[in-house]
Amino acid sequence: MAKKKKEAQAPAGAPAWMATYSDLVTLLMCFFVLLFAFSTIDNKKFQEVMNSFKGGAGPMESGTSIVEDEYIFDGMPEMINESATGEEVYRAVMIKVDIDKVKEGEYLTATATASDGITKNPKDYQWQSSNSDIASVDEKGTITIYDDKEPVTVFAKQKETGVVAAYHLNSEYQNAELPDINNASSWAVETLESAMLNGLVPNSLKGMDMQIEIDREEFVGICLKVYEALSGEEVELPEVNPFIDTVDSDVLKAYNIGITAGTSKNRFSPSSPLNREQAATLLTRVYKKINFEDWTLENDSEYQLDYSGVVPFKDDADISDWAKASVYFMAKNGIIEGVGNNMFAPKSFSSEETAMTYADLTREQALLMGVKMVENLREE
Repeated sequence: MAKKKKEAQAPAGAPAWMATYSDLVTLLMCFFVLLFAFSTIDNKKFQEVMNSFKGGAGPMESGTSIVEDEYIFDGMPEMINESATGEEVYRAVMIKVDIDKVKEGEYLTATATASDGITKNPKDYQWQSSNSDIASVDEKGTITIYDDKEPVTVFAKQKETGVVAAYHLNSEYQNAELPDINNASSWAVETLESAMLNGLVPNSLKGMDMQIEIDREEFVGICLKVYEALSGEEVELPEVNPFIDTVDSDVLKAYNIGITAGTSKNRFSPSSPLNREQAATLLTRVYKKINFEDWTLENDSEYQLDYSGVVPFKDDADISDWAKASVYFMAKNGIIEGVGNNMFAPKSFSSEETAMTYADLTREQALLMGVKMVENLREE
């Protein structure tokens, strides 16, 4: 009788391909775990996505839109579609809203101010509300709120650049906020807000104590911002940093256009204090750079400015000869004022005056000068 063949037995354990497959799956899992660990989850958006799937398969009966607001934009796609495109880089637009006082029997109103750091003239912006039944906005940025419980968004589109900004009312969405005004005098708050809206606050001053004395680096930063606001030019950094004691981008840009120089061949002395006549001179350089094509620091004396009609300060003799024209030109245009009793206090002469910061400028005073220069000397 023929012997029955023994059936071949499978080797013990999982097949070889299974081990390779398991390794691959494990590595993929680790990869996605790492991606998740590096990511940031927006819980509100995640919940909106989950809610949008309610209703089962097929056409959904209801759900939540995952666009920026919880309502349909009235005509906003046209504004967005026509906004800035291409490789150009434009300044961002910021909207500030002040709620007005309400008179009995009237709707709540608010005033919206848009700024791209160059202009905050309402006529330079196209205004629109996301839902005119909740709130309307006119060409001047005046908002009339018909329902102060429902969310609505006000949009401002810079007509020249096409950049669009949004401000949310009665909404959970957080609006872009102006930098902190830290320890400012009560008289300076409005000025500092204007400086921020006009893009005049350099990075070196954001969130800083506004009542202490300003130094060279900070004031030159203001001068650079004033230049950009008045000229409409975006200044570039120089190819090489000539200084060994600062890397501040605003200082380097100001150096690149020739409105400032170092205190020596390779030093800027960024932390040195700045007196009032030096401040007037720096701002006058900004004016000359914008208005005289061939102006440079080297030929500065060739460009004289009209300051006729200005009453001399009582301490006129204390103003340095190289600074007098700048001081009186700034005074004539309402950009810098005296310290009282028709005294200018151009600089300190004694250790006591230095200790009292007699001729020094505070940060908020310096920003006030920048705001006044943009408002008073900007060409219409």
